[in-house]
Amino acid sequence: MRAETPLQPGCRRDFLCVLTETRQPNQLRVPESHTTPTLRIEAGTGPPRRSNCSRLLFSSFTFEKVWAVMESVLLRCPVTALEFLGEDCLLSGEGPVLTVYSLGPHRESASRSVLRNYRIHGIRPSPWRQEGGGGAVLAVFGGKAVRVMELREGPSIADLSPLSELQDWVWDVCWLQDGEGSGSGMLAVALAHNAVVLLDPVSGRALREVHCEETCILYSALLVGRSWARLALVSGTVFNQLVLWRPGNWGPRNEEGQARAECRVAGHQGVIFGLAYQPHRGLLASASDDRSVRLWEVGDLSEEGGVWGSGGAGGPCCLQILYGHQARVWAVRLLSDWLLSVGEDSACLLWGCRRGNVLRRFKGHRGRGVRALAAIEREGGGAWVATGGADSGIRLWRIGGERAEGEVEIDEGEGMVRAEGEVEIDEGEGMVRAEGEVEIDEGEGVVKAEGEVEIDEGEGVVRAEGEVEIDEGEGMVRAEGEVEIDEGEGVVKAEGEVEIDEGEGVVEIDEGEGVVRAEGEVMVRAEGEVEIDEGEGVVKAEGEVEIDEGEGVVRAEGEVEIDEGEGMVRAEGEVEIDEGEGVVRAEGEVEIDEGEETEGESSPGGRRLSQLLFSGQGTPKVIRLVDSGAQVLVMTDSGCLYCHSVGEEGEQGEGWQLLMEDPDFQSYSVVEVSAGAALCAVGNIAGRVRVFSLSQPGGAVEVWAGRGKVHSLCWGSREAGSELFVSGPEGRVQWWGAGQAEGTPLRLLQRGSFLLPPCRHRWLTGVAFLPGSGDGAGLWVCGDRRGSVLLYRDRASRGEQGEGVRTKADPQEPVSVLFGLHGRQGVTSVTVQGGLVYSTGRDGCYRALRVREGGPVLEVLRAQRACRGMGWIERVLFQGVGGGGELVLGFHSTDLVLWDSGRKERLLCVPCGGGHRSWSYSRGSAGFSFAFLKQGAVCLSRAPRRYAARCCSPVVRQGLHGREVTCLCRLGAVATPGGAVDILVTGSEDTTLTVLAVQPSHRRITALTTLTDHISSVRALATAQRGGLTHGHTDQLSALLFSAGGRAQLQCYRLLIGWDKQRQGVSCQAIHLASHRLDEHWERMRNRHKTVKMDPETRYMSVAVVDAGMDGGDAVFLAAACSDGAVRLFSLWEERRRLALLAEWFHHQRCVLKVTSFTHWLGQQQESRRVFLCSAATDGSIAFWDITEAVEGGSLEEDGGAPQRKGLGSPFLTVQLHQSGVNSLDILETETPGRYLLASGGDDGSLQVCRVCVESSVAVASVRISARFAVLSAHAALLTGLRFLTPDLLVSASVDQRVALWRLGRAGLSWQGARFCHVADVAGLEAWQREEDRDTFLAVCGQGLQILRLGHRERLGETGRDWERLGEGAGGHCEEA
Repeated sequence: MRAETPLQPGCRRDFLCVLTETRQPNQLRVPESHTTPTLRIEAGTGPPRRSNCSRLLFSSFTFEKVWAVMESVLLRCPVTALEFLGEDCLLSGEGPVLTVYSLGPHRESASRSVLRNYRIHGIRPSPWRQEGGGGAVLAVFGGKAVRVMELREGPSIADLSPLSELQDWVWDVCWLQDGEGSGSGMLAVALAHNAVVLLDPVSGRALREVHCEETCILYSALLVGRSWARLALVSGTVFNQLVLWRPGNWGPRNEEGQARAECRVAGHQGVIFGLAYQPHRGLLASASDDRSVRLWEVGDLSEEGGVWGSGGAGGPCCLQILYGHQARVWAVRLLSDWLLSVGEDSACLLWGCRRGNVLRRFKGHRGRGVRALAAIEREGGGAWVATGGADSGIRLWRIGGERAEGEVEIDEGEGMVRAEGEVEIDEGEGMVRAEGEVEIDEGEGVVKAEGEVEIDEGEGVVRAEGEVEIDEGEGMVRAEGEVEIDEGEGVVKAEGEVEIDEGEGVVEIDEGEGVVRAEGEVMVRAEGEVEIDEGEGVVKAEGEVEIDEGEGVVRAEGEVEIDEGEGMVRAEGEVEIDEGEGVVRAEGEVEIDEGEETEGESSPGGRRLSQLLFSGQGTPKVIRLVDSGAQVLVMTDSGCLYCHSVGEEGEQGEGWQLLMEDPDFQSYSVVEVSAGAALCAVGNIAGRVRVFSLSQPGGAVEVWAGRGKVHSLCWGSREAGSELFVSGPEGRVQWWGAGQAEGTPLRLLQRGSFLLPPCRHRWLTGVAFLPGSGDGAGLWVCGDRRGSVLLYRDRASRGEQGEGVRTKADPQEPVSVLFGLHGRQGVTSVTVQGGLVYSTGRDGCYRALRVREGGPVLEVLRAQRACRGMGWIERVLFQGVGGGGELVLGFHSTDLVLWDSGRKERLLCVPCGGGHRSWSYSRGSAGFSFAFLKQGAVCLSRAPRRYAARCCSPVVRQGLHGREVTCLCRLGAVATPGGAVDILVTGSEDTTLTVLAVQPSHRRITALTTLTDHISSVRALATAQRGGLTHGHTDQLSALLFSAGGRAQLQCYRLLIGWDKQRQGVSCQAIHLASHRLDEHWERMRNRHKTVKMDPETRYMSVAVVDAGMDGGDAVFLAAACSDGAVRLFSLWEERRRLALLAEWFHHQRCVLKVTSFTHWLGQQQESRRVFLCSAATDGSIAFWDITEAVEGGSLEEDGGAPQRKGLGSPFLTVQLHQSGVNSLDILETETPGRYLLASGGDDGSLQVCRVCVESSVAVASVRISARFAVLSAHAALLTGLRFLTPDLLVSASVDQRVALWRLGRAGLSWQGARFCHVADVAGLEAWQREEDRDTFLAVCGQGLQILRLGHRERLGETGRDWERLGEGAGGHCEEA
């Protein structure tokens, strides 16, 4: 741009700047051709002057090539596209970034921004390779853009075409062969107004465009075909219809040359979001807003002039209407035998296409749905499924296809007992295909088969080649040659000799009608399809059914469906029901009523749940598992203790072995087994305790626990051996040490005794040993039935104890007590791991505790909950070094659940009836084992280790938050061997806080821990470490974190973060210090009946740390902006772990949105200081408060911490800066004493910067606004983030998804550049600078998280420290006070 004529003073000057894109992604630069002298416009009305610098300077902004680079280095936002490229490669799209993940042993990834400012909605690999042996060619589309990329080895991503921007939204892309049939290919693009464009993938030029006469808006589209001539488009319209038309030359046209709609199909009650087509079977699936998935038979869509499906002129035939999602369904995929769907309920459902039932439900994502879905069928059978959610996570799931080559043996009741040859089993639905010799147990249908046998979903033999023999009465007795039986209808076709049993009781069966007339006792045997009236119990049965005199179904082989009220809905295989008791034995797949359905990969509750037939004396009352579930101990009401051996795969041993028989133990008994020494202790109601080794039950030793009932037995372990703690009457706990050398009898040594605190339920429920540091003595951590956690010293009074000998030693008192920590329901377990103590209870929480240094005092670090609804947590299990998060074992209603806290998913679910029965759990190298008693029956559930591996589905990328990220802050940096790691904390509407370790240079982000103490959304964060922009990094980072949000809730944590050498990673220890709620304060008030209760819906909109350690004290003060119009001041005493309300002011009389504070030092020696607070409300005003007296006089009252109000009724200065609410506020102290910069951004889109002057000559506050700079239209929407980088540079973020950089000069603000942000609904902004590379980083949060990088400080044009002497590039509006 050049000036051809001189500019006159006072005239208007409008200029246009054209910026081009660089080859580097996400960077802007000035064109290289601009090397000639350019215009330089100075503030004022004088004529312009030329400058020979290589930069472009205009009236309202300065864009400098050297430093104006705002590069996106990390992005986490909703995953909107997934696609497999073979079995070992997965492609994903989030925002404009295309990422490739290698799924092999060495997981590598590469990413690149390909669609500029558009989100990727689809990835289509080309079926042809690039000429010259290049890599895979990909068509990436989203928004109005299409781009062709090449995936090369490394992996790396390269451009093959420029970005093609079309005039309409792109819904689908399909690769087509060109006219010459070569492998180069063309692109067919489906647009949002029912048009198809043919693109050249190299040049991006549109070759042809065809419109349909149905020009309504589409919500989905699917292109089918491999050539333009046979191309078909199925579109989902805004009118809830499916429209088929053909853009090719042979499709029908109207008078205007537009393509006619070949068929319109209605059925859905909502718009259609997703489509999928299976060409081999001619099936089409559609996903809709009405929460349903429909399966259509459409035939071959690429057939020229063909009929659409078997429906003929009436349209395609709807085969299934599938309801299973609880919200809108976004996407659907079709495989050979299955259908997959994902929706807004964050679930991925696997459907059976034939019956339309839900086979599995995958739930591994959090938040507002799963939009991305990809699936690929494996060569070995089965399929891989990938899902991408709104939480930015990507998960892999494996379905079906378990193959076994050679001899396979499966436990009885699983369908197949023995098989030789290649066998494929499909999801527990019976045997699908078997080649070779197959033998199945009697009653299973096929007894012996030689040759190829195919069985279809438990419905009998479909096809058999070779010799087949079936047991008598099963329908076909012997058959030689080829036999085909059609779905239980009888023998349809048979070649060779066929013999069928005469059939007893059945007189006449009409074809297809079932039983018409029967003689004998009801129906004894029926071969074929039988239908009985609904009131009779059996609705439909295919296969052989035997009913016994109105007792219900006794035996049924094949598919059985019973009315919902009967408990069992569908069953495939042999099922036996016993007189209304439910399902007693079932072979094959059994589906029970919805209440039994579990989440996850599958559930062993129905497949590995077996009943051990107890043959001992009496009724089982107590059950325990021994040796990782290899042995089962059962105590009966006759005083007998039995042992039963169980193999790793569930096979039973020889029988029940009697270990002990004593009538004194028949009325009441407690049984516990030690962890490693295989010792068993049994106590009775008279105080007798018998201890023996399971290998030598005859060498038992008895001890006396006191005159009264033995309430509980607890085993503890340490290096010296096993320790036994016996809880007797009056809260006294006897402590014995058990030892047994090889070849010597068992010995018990008296250690001492404990005394529990006075309460109603005084007995132990768990014990663990905490070793001492160095030569210090250890400690015993105990949990009791009252819910308390206690600490005892390891003081053992040694003395040998024999049978019947009592101790008279004085019991030991606890040195530390956390009374009622887990509520009145009691502590369930205590565990020591990594120097910390973990306690669990029936209050639904598990807590981490530690022993405070300087004294044996227990303190709670944090409390956590598992999955929603788990009200009884039994134990915390650890997965070892690098194993992920903790495993939480507990009860969810009537089911035992194993929850993975790291992956946030359910690994195991066993329907056992609840925890209020005798049960036992064991985990070993073989897998998970769970045994329980139910109505006198001994039940055992086994989940082998290979099943656990299946449950732990691979996580390609861990998700962050399930809802919008509302706030974030930076704590600092931690030094690691791989470089400095930045620590960020994010808060979300999903009520959680996440501590993140971020390495922007490596584009890596890791979640360290998740805090779940909030009961409503988290709106604001503050840290006591906040200071200047530049922070150094240390080996250990300790930060004080405050979080606030809905329901007027405040939480405070101490975070200890550092490098863990053992785990080779960054570790985070979160200590929960205190919490506060306004209604809790009201409950503690005196005479509260005379006051009005606080509004429970009050929300904290913003928080700021006012001053840390005022006058050298230990208090930290926090200011909060509240939705009820109040500004509140809180104080925290970390040693007391107490957060109290000090003062509150209601000046604004409307919602207060933001608060910030600054401290001004008085005098040359800075001997005193004044603390100021700035608050901004929804009316656009900013108030200045002097809260020095409130901070200095704040103290806690001993009677409960009542607020200390100092009479500060109103602020000393109020400034009206905005027309509406102020959503961002930041203040910066300059190097000039008494000079501060205050920046604010409002709902009106304006940016305001004020120069604040504080007079230091007097002790009384004197604050004035000396200058004000404004940009009235800084953004197109409200500003939600604002930060000062230097005294002359600041950055702003807005809901318009722009991050802008501004320079502050003497005359005003000038725009320096902007960057499009790929995070929608921007809610917060954070900025920091790293010392080692001096790069400045910006973090933007909203519907995701994005980190941007600016240039070095010297590149930011910093020419001086004093902002008053910087006067280049004026712009905006300036007012002098």
